Amino acid sequence: TPRGYAAIQSRDKVRRVMNLPRALLLASAIFASSLVFFGPHASADTPLHFEELPSKMVRIDGVLREWPDELFMSIGSGHDAAGRIALGYDGEGIYVAAEISDGDLIRNRRPGPDDDGVRLSLVDAGAGAKDVHLYLFPALASVAPAGVYLGDSNRPKSAISRAKIIESRLDTGYIIEAFIPFRDLKNLKDFPRARGALAATR
Repeated sequence: TPRGYAAIQSRDKVRRVMNLPRALLLASAIFASSLVFFGPHASADTPLHFEELPSKMVRIDGVLREWPDELFMSIGSGHDAAGRIALGYDGEGIYVAAEISDGDLIRNRRPGPDDDGVRLSLVDAGAGAKDVHLYLFPALASVAPAGVYLGDSNRPKSAISRAKIIESRLDTGYIIEAFIPFRDLKNLKDFPRARGALAATR
């Protein structure tokens, strides 16, 4: 694996929970051995696994009661910029649920590479495919609201106004729950064959 890249590891089984009709596993033979760049302010990348969700299953309210424990993956390590995250999708877009440990939350009025949050990096399939980097940030009172941004591998650039994100603060960090509509991800033209990774930014 080239330095500065994280290889996506293959998985042998697709988990089925909640009697879902099918699962989308962004790993195994679909994109085994693909590479995703991660920036200098992110924890080591974790392979993505999206689960298909029944329509209207998730209510974006910052409370993760609808998300079964089986869907969560570990992210990061230690006591800062680490925790668990679950990813889902339906016909309208992508859903994200994350619980992150962070003893000193950093947010800027204009988000940049030093802001704490979660980054999803997706590489579309097919000719001329482009990377899609999504940044999800919790709110920090009197500094910055919660938000979802498109950017590159190093920093967020533009807010996705139609995305919905709600955060809840914990004594040890924060929870974020978000929905990002496919119609705002114009570079993601073939989602079922996309590949990618996620990381906590710090």
